[in-house]
Amino acid sequence: MRTLFPAIAAASFVIGCQPAGQTAAGEAPATDSGAPASEVAGTIPTDATTYPEGEPRWMLSEDGAEQFLAFAVPETDDVRLLMSCAEGARSVRLWRTTWEGDTPDFIFSSGTAEGTFSGVEIPEGMEPQLESAASTSEPVLVAFRTTGQLLMTAGGEARDVSAAPGALPLVNAFFEHCGS
Repeated sequence: MRTLFPAIAAASFVIGCQPAGQTAAGEAPATDSGAPASEVAGTIPTDATTYPEGEPRWMLSEDGAEQFLAFAVPETDDVRLLMSCAEGARSVRLWRTTWEGDTPDFIFSSGTAEGTFSGVEIPEGMEPQLESAASTSEPVLVAFRTTGQLLMTAGGEARDVSAAPGALPLVNAFFEHCGS
C-alpha cells in the first residue's frame, strides 16, 4: 500500500482538478466577504499566472495535515515531480517516475546550490517510481523556496521545473507548512 500511495496521491491530485485555488479563467475565487480566497487565513494561496494548455506548473493541495506540491500538467496523470510533507515535519518526501537510462537519484540544482538524494526504485504501479526524502533545510530546497528556480536531472537530461513568479506563494506555503 505504501508504494502505491505516491501514484494514487499524484493521480487524485492532478486528474480532474483545477490548479490550487484557481477558477477556469485562472482567477482566484472570492470568499463571502469578496476578498480573494488566498487572502483568508488558512487557505491555500493561488497562482494567477496564465499557462498555455497542457503546460506543467506547480500546484498545491492538502489532505488533512499533509500537503502535496506537484509539478504536473493539470487534469492529466503527467506528474513530473511530487513533494509531500506532514505539518511541521521539517522533511519532504520526493516522488517521480523513472525514465530510460535513469539513475535512482533525485538530482536538483537551484542557482549555485546542488543536492543529490538517493532514491529507492519502486517497480509497482502504473510506471516505475522513485522515492526519497530530504530535509527542508537542504541548501537546494532553501534556494528553490527563495527563487523558484529548480532544475531536476533525470535520465541524463536537465529538466526545468522552476516555479513561475505567481507560483512562489504556493512553494512558500508548502515549505512553511513543512516547518522549515
